[in-house]
Amino acid sequence: KARALISQLQSFDCKFTYHGSNHHIRYITPEQHLQYKYQINIDGATATWERLVWQLSSNCTVIKPNSNKVQWYYNALQPYVHYYPVDNTIEAIINAYHKLEQNPKLATTIANNGQQFANNNLSIEDMLAYIVNLLHAYNQQIFEHCKV
Repeated sequence: KARALISQLQSFDCKFTYHGSNHHIRYITPEQHLQYKYQINIDGATATWERLVWQLSSNCTVIKPNSNKVQWYYNALQPYVHYYPVDNTIEAIINAYHKLEQNPKLATTIANNGQQFANNNLSIEDMLAYIVNLLHAYNQQIFEHCKV
């Protein structure tokens, strides 16, 4: 099974990248990522914040492994509409790639929908409005619990 997986990975143009100069592989900028039609959004210690925003904005199809990490706008994202969801395994990512390659209309639709979602909902103003509404709702909750 491992050999089959390795042989499938050899057809992908992918590698690990690192910030800083102590590693032998150069960091790849978001602009350099845009030459590819698929973007994989894998969470690390936290949910990716700016990465998913620019990936959705890029008009590339986002493949997003399931994660329990969330951002303020995740509830509004719809699987198979704004991104292609997969289990959190390399096999699932490879299968998603093959399915999307076999159905370019779906890939294009997801990419277009993701870009439209980002353009309509993910500006700094949108984030600040969400924070203001959240703080207002929190304040109401605190006020209601503190009534004498």
